[in-house]
Amino acid sequence: VLNNGHTIQANYDEGSGVMIDDQPYSLLQFHFHAGSETTLGGEQPPLEAHFVHANADGGLAVVDVMVVEGAENPAYASVLNNMPAEMSPVMFIEGETVNAMDMLPEEKTYWRFDGSLTTPPCSEGVKRHVLNNTVEMSAEQIAQFTALFDNFRDVQALKEREFIVVDNGDVEEEVAQAADSDSAEEVVDAVDAEETAETVDGDSTDEGTQDSDADTEDEVAQEEEKAEWGYEGDKAPEFWGKLASN
Repeated sequence: VLNNGHTIQANYDEGSGVMIDDQPYSLLQFHFHAGSETTLGGEQPPLEAHFVHANADGGLAVVDVMVVEGAENPAYASVLNNMPAEMSPVMFIEGETVNAMDMLPEEKTYWRFDGSLTTPPCSEGVKRHVLNNTVEMSAEQIAQFTALFDNFRDVQALKEREFIVVDNGDVEEEVAQAADSDSAEEVVDAVDAEETAETVDGDSTDEGTQDSDADTEDEVAQEEEKAEWGYEGDKAPEFWGKLASN
């Protein structure tokens, strides 16, 4: 388990994964966003877990699990009870284990689309699998994470992405070839919950090495990138600072 400055991440042992389009994808890690980066019926759940996978060629696939308030969830307890409050290296928690299958809803139908990372550089080409059934955590468990982070990316327009409903691994129906977000919203309100697989590969700068003109240019570029990537609102400046420093 580690705190990488913009989320709590749990690295997963080798040997687990999924088959997507006849290719094996290995589970690398899972982490959390507060609130959810997916909305259901216009409502934003308080938390979302992302299970990040990669194939042998480096292609990424993410399984997104929305979390709602309810009963305590023992499957997540070993991570939530051992979260570093500050940025940290990987910490090995003796005697604690997790099972990713126990962290998923019993019914595993999902929406699938080709999306992107949700933290800079927000690269495209990520296979998104958003489970359309939620899991529960207690209010206390949710508060354990939200006390540390407010790190969601705002919902993005579907644009021309193909949106597919999948029932237990079988494609049931091609839902939409949407030209804009309005037509997508008529189909389903879970749009573009895109995620990152690794620590942000941003450029860091040393204080005092740039003149005021360069600083101004950096600030302008940063504001433009924030708007482009969907990081806007009250939480943006603090969250952006964490991302930019990594």
